[in-house]
Amino acid sequence: MDKNSSPPDCTFCGKNLSVSVLENIAKNGSTYNISECSECEIALTHPFPSEEELTRLYACGNYRTNKGTRFGPIIEFLILLGRILKRRSINKYVKPGKILDIGCGRGLFLDVMRRGEWRTIGTELNGETASYAKKVYDLEILTGDIIQHQLPAEGLDAININQVLEHLHNPKEVLAECYRVLRKDGLLIISVPDLRSPQFTLGKENWFLLDLPFHLFHFTEEGLSKLLERSGFKIRQI
Repeated sequence: MDKNSSPPDCTFCGKNLSVSVLENIAKNGSTYNISECSECEIALTHPFPSEEELTRLYACGNYRTNKGTRFGPIIEFLILLGRILKRRSINKYVKPGKILDIGCGRGLFLDVMRRGEWRTIGTELNGETASYAKKVYDLEILTGDIIQHQLPAEGLDAININQVLEHLHNPKEVLAECYRVLRKDGLLIISVPDLRSPQFTLGKENWFLLDLPFHLFHFTEEGLSKLLERSGFKIRQI
């Protein structure tokens, strides 16, 4: 797509992305725009970076270090603590069973869950990052899109998608697959940056969680709720 072309249609409903959020943001030698669908209340980065560009950007050393980390020691400790607290929260709603972490990164969350008697499986688009999780934590990690692996229907007790849905080029299809492989009384946990947050309102293109061009989609709380309900899920905040 030409850099100066008009916004594409909405990935979710097919209507025009009629709301301009940000324009002409220069990142990594390219220029990007963000436009929102007024119906779905979800925004899209356009033009989409190519597969080759994304592969290069996600390579270890660009998105995170070769040790699997992205932040300093203090932040990394807080991240670990957050994962432990998250496990406790999940255990309030579903007893330990089998959990899938989509976009598991270095595998820290799955390692924390496994230490809490959960059986674990993860997916990671980047092969280098997946190999780190396998080598360091000895985890079962599937490389690539979750859809291509055709996991058994209703075979999972919980699915975690933490700060990942916005990275995927096919979030609608991934959520449909989650609905298929999750047991009917299972738990889907999703966390995404909120385009309606005060942090975005103040920071605009400098907002840390905008993270262009890694974030292909930009969700709002209302937009994500609509998408999940259309995918068959019941919404509750934990």
